[in-house]
Amino acid sequence: MLLLEAGADFAGSTSFPAELLDASAMAGAADGHAANWGLDARLTDSRSITVPRGKVMGGSSTVNGGVFVRATPGDFDRWAVLGNDAWSFAAVLPFLKRLEDDRDFGDDEFHGRGGPMPVTRSAPSEHHQLSQAFLAACADLGFAEELDKNGPGAAGYGALPRNIVDGVRVNAAMAYIAPHRDRANLTIESQVVARRVVFHDRRAVGVEVERSGAIETFNGAEIVLCAGAVMSPHLLLLSGVGPAEQLRHHGITVVADLPGVGTRCCDHPQVFLGFEPAQPIPRRVTAGVVEVGLDTMVDGAPVALMPYLAPMAELVPGSGASSVELVIGVLLERAANAVEIALASGDPRIPPVIDYHSLESVSDRANLKAAAEIGLAILDSPAMSGLCVRRTAPAAGADLDAWIRENITTAVHLCSSAPMGPDADPLAVVDQYCRVRGVDGLRVADTSVLPSAPSRGPACTAVLIGERAAEFFTATTA
Repeated sequence: MLLLEAGADFAGSTSFPAELLDASAMAGAADGHAANWGLDARLTDSRSITVPRGKVMGGSSTVNGGVFVRATPGDFDRWAVLGNDAWSFAAVLPFLKRLEDDRDFGDDEFHGRGGPMPVTRSAPSEHHQLSQAFLAACADLGFAEELDKNGPGAAGYGALPRNIVDGVRVNAAMAYIAPHRDRANLTIESQVVARRVVFHDRRAVGVEVERSGAIETFNGAEIVLCAGAVMSPHLLLLSGVGPAEQLRHHGITVVADLPGVGTRCCDHPQVFLGFEPAQPIPRRVTAGVVEVGLDTMVDGAPVALMPYLAPMAELVPGSGASSVELVIGVLLERAANAVEIALASGDPRIPPVIDYHSLESVSDRANLKAAAEIGLAILDSPAMSGLCVRRTAPAAGADLDAWIRENITTAVHLCSSAPMGPDADPLAVVDQYCRVRGVDGLRVADTSVLPSAPSRGPACTAVLIGERAAEFFTATTA
């Protein structure tokens, strides 16, 4: 097995730079960091943002916030109903249990122990004072407590599952690669940027790469793209797999006309409600970026609210954010409008075009506004009064609709840019076994393949996809 990594390779937890291990910040997500692709995206007609994506062994699990919450049972069953029965909650539960080492619930009907990924939660006695106030406000507002956000129960407020141990974010490379890198059947090549998949007729036979300015090709019996929800579809497009008209426009020979490549991408729109704390709130280096959250529904749409435990200037160095203001993130976790990922050029060195369509849907605007109103009620609650001097964003009396339009951003929970589906789905790019349609010898195994974004952050589901796909590689029916 040959593993190609575009960024740096680190052997294990002791060799990762300290800033990438620190779970209390997201240094690798800062624009310009070597561990981050730093892709430009158009957010609205007037605004652009930089989308952080991990360019390092472990991918985005090396630069994210360390939240490791599962997709809900309803998410999995919704995907199964679409024709992907291998992804029902009953089908994936053994794999969810297998991947995790749950330090709180251990090995029971819904949790696993001894797997590669640690799952921890802050105990109530350990909660940061901001977390305590947030949870008290949720209770005062009548929301239900959710004791286990990785369980099958109803949504509510509570501690977030995290892949954090003693203040260290345990990324996928530390969990899955480091323990096995001395295996005789594994070769790792880092600082190697894939340019395209090489086909012989309609069979994938290799990968063309650039290393130190030179172009070379690695051959393989089966090619698996695990480059993430932006770079995997970009590679498919560069390789002649995607919407035929787009490929021809950029002078790329069409290998397989698959209109769903890059056209059904999903994300979680987000706004940050800001407030000025009454006094500096001590930062705990043993904690994560967030440790508690509220999951609820507004008009049938799942939303999430999470208090961040330090100013964004400390969490993402160089972000240009206020060094004083604290924020509550408000996420719409099932949005109607897609994100489009398309070629800017047939030149592999040119990044793709990422075009968000956030809040073009009336229902999305209404649901995110309703979620933001919950966040404002939390900030204005008696439980928060001792911490919050004043709301800073939006300011008191501001037009909330206008403020959301001007401040909408993304949680960078990109999914569904090469979605799975049955033969009857004209926009399905892979089948439920992650095999790319219309070609042989090529699979995709990352959040690109999800039929839609989960109703939670996708980090745990991304690891699940790897576990599930590993079974497909050897199964006779897949």
